[in-house]
Amino acid sequence: MRRIILDTNVLVSALLSVKGNESLVLRHALSGEFEIGVSTPILNEYRIVLERPKFTISRTKLDELFSQLEAHAKLVNPVH
Repeated sequence: MRRIILDTNVLVSALLSVKGNESLVLRHALSGEFEIGVSTPILNEYRIVLERPKFTISRTKLDELFSQLEAHAKLVNPVH
């Protein structure tokens, strides 16, 4: 199985446009086709960026995304 880390910009683009390649990657990842790796700092960055008012992403959509990430992503510890 392919392992991926979703850049925050990819996640933003995926949520803002369902027709782009970024949305396709996110759908495949959340369906289990890819193993998503996340760390606590990455999750925090996702939240901070996605909650910016300029993106106007609904609370419901964000809650759904983070529930799916919790269910499908593997928490990893960054190596320094």
